[in-house]
Amino acid sequence: MNSRKKKALLIISSFLFIILYLILAAEPIDSSLKITYEWTISLKDDPVIYEEGGLPFKTGQFLGYFSRDGKLNSLTSFPYMASISTDSWTVFGADAEDTPFYTPAGTLVGLIKQAGFPWLTDNGNYLFLPGGTGFDKLDEKGNSLWRYEDISPITAFSNSAEGCIAGYADGKLVSFNNEGKIDYSIYPSGSTYQVILGADISDQNGLTACVCGIDKQRFILFKNTDGQNKIIYHEYLENNLREQTFVKFSKDSKKVFLNDYTGLGIIDCNTLTTNHIPIEGKIIAIEEEPENNMFFVLSKHSSSYSIYIFENPSCKIGKFSFEADNAFIITEGTSLFIGADSTISKYKVIK
Repeated sequence: MNSRKKKALLIISSFLFIILYLILAAEPIDSSLKITYEWTISLKDDPVIYEEGGLPFKTGQFLGYFSRDGKLNSLTSFPYMASISTDSWTVFGADAEDTPFYTPAGTLVGLIKQAGFPWLTDNGNYLFLPGGTGFDKLDEKGNSLWRYEDISPITAFSNSAEGCIAGYADGKLVSFNNEGKIDYSIYPSGSTYQVILGADISDQNGLTACVCGIDKQRFILFKNTDGQNKIIYHEYLENNLREQTFVKFSKDSKKVFLNDYTGLGIIDCNTLTTNHIPIEGKIIAIEEEPENNMFFVLSKHSSSYSIYIFENPSCKIGKFSFEADNAFIITEGTSLFIGADSTISKYKVIK
């Protein structure tokens, strides 16, 4: 069988595989919801054009960028670890030092000279230092702008356009602005064993959120006003998670998503109320789709992934599942992109 026939067979097989799951493993709730298949690309067989731009992805031991019309703009395999953002990517090993990072097409951007693990994001680049107790904020060339070090390991970290937040194994939560000034440092306490399991910082409104503690585990929402930080909402969570936990603000900073023992928790930052929705497995990602007033939740349970479809504020309108070793989701406009192992597929969502 020649390569062209192999490629065609792979694409047809991937298409039929996903459609089969949409039919057999779906839980249709709202008949007005339509998900229309558009294309599938293969990370193993499709040509790579190596040009700038595209949507970034990382799945298994591959990272790269793909176009909205189904072309691979860039593709790199990596044996150990990697990080990618809209503008740059890097791969690195266990003893990372003098780490280069590149544009989507492979042009050198800069060199991170210090030892550590890079984390590239759309809101700035960071370097986690050896030992896990500190980090650097990096400039666009990989040089350190400022550094923060502590005595306890970092167990949670997130950033936004407003700054970053770090949670530690001893239960300390520290919030920074983009210049490295500490907005606040606090031990939320309230639990038998203090640890920060998940945290996020909003793009607006001066809000931060975390899941903390074991034995009387809590979700806490903070608001920073004129340099004064206060708890505006907290809730003791049912049972205890004992691993890093998904915590994420919505794009408009009006709600917080979290992965709790029962599944998905949604906190309304205006009414300060919580809705808990059963979801099977561990939440991997949540992607919003404002044009249809929807959001998608990707979860993993054993070797199966599920995508839950919600209409805001918290109404489940659909679900489907598929088998894969690795998966990701991306939304843009009314498009839903699903990565499953070595394929990426595009769907149009109509509500």
